[in-house]
Amino acid sequence: MANLNITEVEGFDTLNTKLKKLSDSVKRKEVLGVQRQLAKTVKKAYASNLPVDSGTLSKSVAIKTVSIRKSGGNPQITVEPGKSGRNNAYYKFMVVPKGTVLGSNKRGSRSGKTTVVPNARNKTLSQIGSSISAESETKMAKYIQTKINKLSTL
Repeated sequence: MANLNITEVEGFDTLNTKLKKLSDSVKRKEVLGVQRQLAKTVKKAYASNLPVDSGTLSKSVAIKTVSIRKSGGNPQITVEPGKSGRNNAYYKFMVVPKGTVLGSNKRGSRSGKTTVVPNARNKTLSQIGSSISAESETKMAKYIQTKINKLSTL
């Protein structure tokens, strides 16, 4: 993963001084905006790693903001399958890979076989270091520059 030197972005020092003058809620809003922009490529990769044969599991991947109380006051987001409009991943941890032989009881034991969601998450995390980050860096440099320009007018 290429390390982007963010201090080379034009006006970064000015942005830092202006950010220190802003209230905590405005800072949180701006940081969450940057995090959401970065998470769009992760969301797309996560959804592509989930099965799309039937159901709405891959369509239900969403970017969600973690509450202030749960995150300890830090701006934080999550990317995971959940309820997104009509797409509901209620049974996300009951999905088993296609062709898996279930247990001997009539209901079919899924114990230890519900690995679809964790495997997709792990595959996505391994991809973050390669193509996803390269794609994100150029987009984020432009996005941060527009935010700097916007805050410079304040």
